[in-house]
Amino acid sequence: MQAVAPAFAVVRLIRLGLRRQFPWLFAYLLFSAAYLALVALLFDHKAAYMVMYSIVQPLNVCVAALAVAEMIGLIFRDYPGLKTTGKWAINGALAVSVCASVVVAAMFPAPEKYGSFFVYYELILERSAVFSLAAIIAVLMVFLSRYPLRLGRNTLVASWFFSALFLAQAAAKLIDSISPHLSSRSVDFTEVGFSSICYVGWGLLLRTADAPEPKRQPIDKLREARLLQQLELMNGVLSRTIHR
Repeated sequence: MQAVAPAFAVVRLIRLGLRRQFPWLFAYLLFSAAYLALVALLFDHKAAYMVMYSIVQPLNVCVAALAVAEMIGLIFRDYPGLKTTGKWAINGALAVSVCASVVVAAMFPAPEKYGSFFVYYELILERSAVFSLAAIIAVLMVFLSRYPLRLGRNTLVASWFFSALFLAQAAAKLIDSISPHLSSRSVDFTEVGFSSICYVGWGLLLRTADAPEPKRQPIDKLREARLLQQLELMNGVLSRTIHR
């Protein structure tokens, strides 16, 4: 189910001609589908599974980071100051997560019962990186819910579903991290079901690239104008700061 759901979203993006509009989100979906299919095939082959996990998991975090950066670019395409600041925030968050992982690994040596010390440390790095990206996505969701950004339907759908998907995965990893064996089967199964719903819902709600955008009528013109003015002000301040 985990592999089929992102594969469905991949097929939808291809059929609707949206691969070029969302190249890194497309890559993330394709990578997730392939990775999860490998997990299913190698689950009963421990040695091969561990090698695959050790190689693929860092790549998965990198592709996820690029997908988040792409989403920031799409959301703030009309606000270059905010877009650049968002991408810098991703780089900073990943750097902090690497440093935090090194500190945690130094303070808490790998317990023997978890087997490979390399996988144990990699697990810490992966989860800290995911938490950092999740924090950035949470800020993005605040912007999406508060400010009347003029986004296309596909961008809006991708932003909300990808954000919900990534935050759910981060929440599951957080609970796993404090569980006795670094995993909680009930939480993981719940996350699998929720993620699958997000992938399928994302795919179903997408429209072709040339589909007409529905006209949006502002609920409160005065309030929305004031919020857009705030965004312009923030963008202007950040743009001047960046170019200094």
